[in-house]
Amino acid sequence: MTKESMMTSMTTLTALSRRSILRGALLGGALAAFPFGLLPKGKAASLPDSFGVGRQQWLEHLLGKDLNTSDPSITSQLASIGSAARSAMNTYVTSASRTGLWSDLSLAARATNADSARVTTTARRLRSIALAWAAGALGPDADRGLATVADGLAWLSRDVFSTGGVRYGNWYDWDVSAPQALNDALVLTFGAIPASTRTALLDAERHFTPVIPQTGTTAAAANRVLFCDSFCGRGLLGENADELTAARDGLAPVLTYAQPYGGPVGLVDGNKDEAAFFSNDGFYPDGSFIQHGQFPYIGGYGASYLTSITAIAARTSGMSWCPDLGIVHGWIHSSFEPWLWRGLVMDTVRGRQLATVAGDQGTGLSFINGMLDLLPSASDAERSRLKSLIKAELPWRGTQPTAGLGLPETALALEILGDPTVVARSPLNGTWVFGPMDRVLHRRDDWAVAFAMNSLRMADYENGSNENLRGWYTSDAATFLYTGDLDQFDDAYWCTVNAYRIPGTTVDTVARDATATPWRAEYHNPSLMAGGLSAQTWGVATIDLTAKAPSTLHGRFSRFFFDDCYVCAGAGISVSSGRSAETIVENRRVTATSSGPLTIEGSVPLALGESKTVDNAGWAHIGGVAGYVMLGRPTVLALHEQRSGRLSDISGTITGTTASTVHTGDYVVLALQHGPRATDASYAYIVAPGLDAAATAQLAAKLSVRLLGNTPGVQAVRHEPAGRLGAAFYEAGTASVITVDAACVIAVEETDSSITVRASDPTQSLSRIRAELRIHADTVIESDPRVSWAPGADSCTLTFDVSGLTGSTVSARLAWQPPSAADLAAALGRLIGRDIPGSVGAQLQKTAGHFIGVFNSGDFAAARTELHTFQTTLDDWVSTQARPTAGVLALVDLASRLVTRTLNNRS
Repeated sequence: MTKESMMTSMTTLTALSRRSILRGALLGGALAAFPFGLLPKGKAASLPDSFGVGRQQWLEHLLGKDLNTSDPSITSQLASIGSAARSAMNTYVTSASRTGLWSDLSLAARATNADSARVTTTARRLRSIALAWAAGALGPDADRGLATVADGLAWLSRDVFSTGGVRYGNWYDWDVSAPQALNDALVLTFGAIPASTRTALLDAERHFTPVIPQTGTTAAAANRVLFCDSFCGRGLLGENADELTAARDGLAPVLTYAQPYGGPVGLVDGNKDEAAFFSNDGFYPDGSFIQHGQFPYIGGYGASYLTSITAIAARTSGMSWCPDLGIVHGWIHSSFEPWLWRGLVMDTVRGRQLATVAGDQGTGLSFINGMLDLLPSASDAERSRLKSLIKAELPWRGTQPTAGLGLPETALALEILGDPTVVARSPLNGTWVFGPMDRVLHRRDDWAVAFAMNSLRMADYENGSNENLRGWYTSDAATFLYTGDLDQFDDAYWCTVNAYRIPGTTVDTVARDATATPWRAEYHNPSLMAGGLSAQTWGVATIDLTAKAPSTLHGRFSRFFFDDCYVCAGAGISVSSGRSAETIVENRRVTATSSGPLTIEGSVPLALGESKTVDNAGWAHIGGVAGYVMLGRPTVLALHEQRSGRLSDISGTITGTTASTVHTGDYVVLALQHGPRATDASYAYIVAPGLDAAATAQLAAKLSVRLLGNTPGVQAVRHEPAGRLGAAFYEAGTASVITVDAACVIAVEETDSSITVRASDPTQSLSRIRAELRIHADTVIESDPRVSWAPGADSCTLTFDVSGLTGSTVSARLAWQPPSAADLAAALGRLIGRDIPGSVGAQLQKTAGHFIGVFNSGDFAAARTELHTFQTTLDDWVSTQARPTAGVLALVDLASRLVTRTLNNRS
């Protein structure tokens, strides 16, 4: 069919008003007079089950209703929609011998995933033209647009997407993505194209997907919702109540929490036991979301889940076919919101989508779009909370915050942004532990850290469909710092960054292959020790890691998250003979925000192309990012390099100029060098986001944190001013005043009146944790029901029931008498002449006396100075001792614990 004949055949149809065509055709007969708009969406079923009403609500979900076309944001969206449609129309192929509807989307090859992906892309282009036509965005090109859609849909229904069609490549294209796009195109042009085309395409959908799957990955979590989305659409278009009922009932298993089979998925052969493998998929009470059995995926499949579930609800609102989204509103705040950072979604929960065109900001936009679509089904209280969240996130999207949203979502967003009664939600602060999916997140007002792990529960990384081919180390203790630099991990970061140097990781520098792993055969770190502890606004995370072959690396790594900084520690680092290991402190792309001057202890900034190795490095600084203080003065490699790459380097599914375009990026790198044949290497460093170089130097000179342990058995850090101690135990052991009987994570927080102890089981395999505290505690102020307390004369024992908690935290707060200044002098007196020589002891006694005097006088500033002098003198002497005694180490710890009392200004 030529363009001229297409135009002639469609003239009579397109001469009518689009709105009158759509409204009359969608509703049919007497229903055209139904007063839509009178029933708030999301209410209990009170409309008759009507296909026409559903189609009208669907249309409003896509196009909006009563849009203010004088608003520049609306006109901009319409112009963008029209421009995309015209671009597609101008390259549309009409020749009789065509093998596809666009020259770059030939459908002649019919075998691979890339081949089936072109079917989806073809359907989506037709949808984009249909959307522009129905929205009135094509102006004088409207007739040509409608004719193009009619011709394209008819061609597909006669050839590749037909009842005689044979599926090839990826099931997702035939069952989900192509049907979704085709259904939208059909409702957008309902009544304006021949009914026979619609019937043929719906018959083809039933041919390819006769039922909603009940087992395997296609039946799990977001995939099930996507199937239900397609069934809902074809049920309304084909007026099939059974399909609509199937769509609603099919959602029941995914509108609840996941029910895992009861063991680590790494022990399950997913090809032999699909039920157990995919039982992990879905949402969890702690906010975790898993897809494909073994991957954190709220930023990928979770976004698809949200898009489709809200679309189903919008189409069927007020009718018996509408699902109850009450539980979804809860998931917004437990699962989606924490990972939404200033309008983007953190990469560590985006799976293999790191290697796609859609970046972290694109995923953030889909989150916000879904939240806007949830507003009609929300209670008054939840609607208010959602609006507050949306108003906090949208402004970070720049001068056109609504760009890219759908038309109705744009209208809602503009209303929220312009409503002075809607107050933007304050920045989230706290530490979240997502136990089932091996992720820990720490957020402050101006920065956040995402910590990614893998274990027998979660695989290392997903590269299915030949995507994310260099994701080798993205969950090997990867530590991603998010700041005001919203472009850092977007805009070709993942195809230009050195994939061997992911921030936070310790790697064996052996070469890796950029090849896809068979589905369900991904690598699992054999340890269960991967998780953390949340102490509300601070926390701890840890992993016992054996890296994937050919790497021979093993190590134990912890992160300690505080209000003003975080501490990274590693111990027991080993690689085989002939191999080298290094720890990547930072690998930062230079952007307009992260200006990137990299200095080591105030040295001249590294020039592009320069690298140097610095021995005994104390601190470093990266402009616009953070200050870095190295504990133990290690050897540091610093470099400033320019790197290039293509998306095709990390994805085999992206084609054309998008895949072949060369991207470049400048990077500054800090890496600790452990040298060849490391057998028991360790490291520790502080990251202070937002600190300038001068303040970093001051922090290095007077540390606010103390490393109490960094061995293969225990890693422990105290933030002295805050009186907070975090400890990761890899076996039974002791740190400061606490001794535990099993591998676990402990947090202790001391104040003048109470001591709070928290515990978690990162292995998710224990029934209880027993912790002895060498303190005198008077009473239990408050505790979780799972904690029991046994007091003693000079110690007490807490037993934490952690069975079935999937790594969540339990806590107890006890009343006590904290250590006093006099306790320091008494402890010192017992050690002089026995564990501490007299000359050193005399100097320490003098300083301790000064400390007691000014502390008791209430001069806390002077007390802080004297205590710092005491600590420095003691530390200097201890550093000369090969094996300090237990008593000396207890004295060091006691002095550390007293710091917070000088800051509390209480005697």
